Amino acid sequence: MAEKLESFPFRGVSKYHWDTWLDGSIWKITQGKDFMTSPGSIRCSVIAAAKRRGLQVITHVNKNEVVFQVKIKPD
Repeated sequence: MAEKLESFPFRGVSKYHWDTWLDGSIWKITQGKDFMTSPGSIRCSVIAAAKRRGLQVITHVNKNEVVFQVKIKPD
């Protein structure tokens, strides 16, 4: 019989909160809590997500945390 699932990680559907995280605030995300991959890998994902939105981002990796902020363009 068919099985009903509550959710499934389809490809192309982000499991990260990019629209919230790329709002210009300074964000710190923690491995094991906010992401499961390596800090270096999620850093690359942050940069790629910003680039897809036409944004630039600054990042800092500290052990199991990644801190980042979208660069706000001057008016």
